[in-house]
Amino acid sequence: MTHFRHSDFPCRIYGSISFSQFEALAIVYTMMSIVILFAQHQPVRQADAAPNGMEREGNFPPVDIFICTYDEPLRILESQY
Repeated sequence: MTHFRHSDFPCRIYGSISFSQFEALAIVYTMMSIVILFAQHQPVRQADAAPNGMEREGNFPPVDIFICTYDEPLRILESQY
């Protein structure tokens, strides 16, 4: 049988309680993360409809695209698709 000193006993109880509180907090944060990740609204229909509407109306936004290349032949860089 283990004997505790009177002054050692509160430290063990408080340490155990604080560890349990930390574990409970970690579980709550994990559950909150899961809920946030699965509850995100993703506007797929709107994103799919936008290019179709631009093609139908012929209204494309002016966009310049810069592609960083390294040591590519000039004929590849000047080709247009």
